Amino acid sequence: MQKLSDLLKDKDNKKIIYVISISIFYTFLFQIIKYAINIATVNKTANTIMDIFSIFILIIPFSLIIYKIQKNKKEIERIFPIFLKDIVEGIRGGMCLPLAIDYAAHNNYGILTPYIKNLAAKISWGIPFEQAFIEFSESTKSKVIHRSIATIIEVYRSGGKIAEVLDSVGTSAFEIDSLKKEREATIASQIMRGYIIYFIFILVLMGMVKFVPVLLVPMSTTINSSPVEPIDMAEYNTIFLHIAIIEGIFTGLSIGKLAGGSIKDGVSHCVILGLSGYVMLIFLI
Repeated sequence: MQKLSDLLKDKDNKKIIYVISISIFYTFLFQIIKYAINIATVNKTANTIMDIFSIFILIIPFSLIIYKIQKNKKEIERIFPIFLKDIVEGIRGGMCLPLAIDYAAHNNYGILTPYIKNLAAKISWGIPFEQAFIEFSESTKSKVIHRSIATIIEVYRSGGKIAEVLDSVGTSAFEIDSLKKEREATIASQIMRGYIIYFIFILVLMGMVKFVPVLLVPMSTTINSSPVEPIDMAEYNTIFLHIAIIEGIFTGLSIGKLAGGSIKDGVSHCVILGLSGYVMLIFLI
């Protein structure tokens, strides 16, 4: 099991742990306020609002930080081929590889710029090219960049034509990014279909919340000369809420896996669907 100290070495993990800690603190705070209100006066609306705020505070910040990390990773993978192309231009212009990297580091690559400047600085300090590039790939946390760097290092070790390899790797990375965008565009309709199916499911549950009492609550009659036991609708309502949340979570994870190729990409979809279903039902119950 990975130690907490190892997790904290990573900047993204630090952000996630910090956000989770703050979210848990404020969630407990809202629940304490809810408990105090409930003692003073039994107010269902106030309790419901506190529950919704607690869920928002617990889930939304974490979802946003995960979304931002995933978005930054995609942006890094998009810009990386441009960086390689600039290095190739420098090499073909007569520069050696370290000088070409230093030359490219003066350009603006957006979110990738700090990583590139760090790479150029390490090479200028005399750190071996292979080690500097491996640390560069690890810092980006991108599988695409990691595979590309591994290929570049192997060619560099074997003494191949580095400019041609960099150009080829850059082209491959660019094509991978283009294929990902095409894939996202292709499955956009399927994602929309997943949302529509979920909200139809919620409408069905809302209908059941309305009609189950009509079907199950006994009238002022008896069946077979035996009195009909009263139906506890609170139990059914709780079941409906749980079903809506569980369905939203698994639908969101499925959409994320389908859209981004990773379950992590489904976190934001889980939040949107799960909370939407919960809020729609909680005010109806």
